Amino acid sequence: MQLAIAEAQSRRIFATPEPRPISKQRILNHKWHPPDHGVIKINIDAAYHSSCTDASVAGMCRDSSGHLIDGFALSVRASSALQAEAIAFNLTLHFLL
Repeated sequence: MQLAIAEAQSRRIFATPEPRPISKQRILNHKWHPPDHGVIKINIDAAYHSSCTDASVAGMCRDSSGHLIDGFALSVRASSALQAEAIAFNLTLHFLL
């Protein structure tokens, strides 16, 4: 879900009406695994477009049933994908505090 939030933000920022085809290198078989009962799982992600300095970051908290507790998605400036991920991590820490 965090990837969907970041991709939606990216489409809005970069004004691309349809998502671009995903390269075979990006297709991953990831499945979300819930945390133990009573534990909240936090997921973060960032999307960066190399042709400009715009990026999207997102963070979300889900319980052991997979229910969304809270989250955020923001547009930020970044000079690399790594910087966008670091910004996402930093903003998530601030969001949680």
